[in-house]
Amino acid sequence: MTVGSDLRWSGLSLSELAYRIERTEFDIYRRTPQGNHLTEAQFKEYRHNIPPERQRVIQEVETAWQAVESMGKPIDKPVVIDSAETSEALQDLKTHALDGYDVFALRAALASGIAQILSDDGDFCVVSGIHLFTANRNVVATAQSQGRLVVR
Repeated sequence: MTVGSDLRWSGLSLSELAYRIERTEFDIYRRTPQGNHLTEAQFKEYRHNIPPERQRVIQEVETAWQAVESMGKPIDKPVVIDSAETSEALQDLKTHALDGYDVFALRAALASGIAQILSDDGDFCVVSGIHLFTANRNVVATAQSQGRLVVR
């Protein structure tokens, strides 16, 4: 990058990315004539019982993940989710309004000395001690109204 920064990713990012893609594809499929009979509760049926759709989802995930890998490098330290790390993550969940994926990704980033987070996930805006770079309109509007928005 031109400013001397590296874009880093964690393997945990794949979990989040795969879920978001599959969820979006399910919502799109439900708006088609062949999928409009599926209810929200049949998300796993979509995953398990419609092979052509599953293959399309996997292709989308692979393409997106290749893009992620090509843009950055993995974080320096491996993500270890053992008993001690899980206990500490549970404490972090009490402190920060993050979901399970986010808390482990944040812990992995901070363990590697990364405190600048690029994400559209608004949950990261509640974490002190990091700099969040985002295009999330709600986060940007809130930061602006609080006089905390920094434009670079």
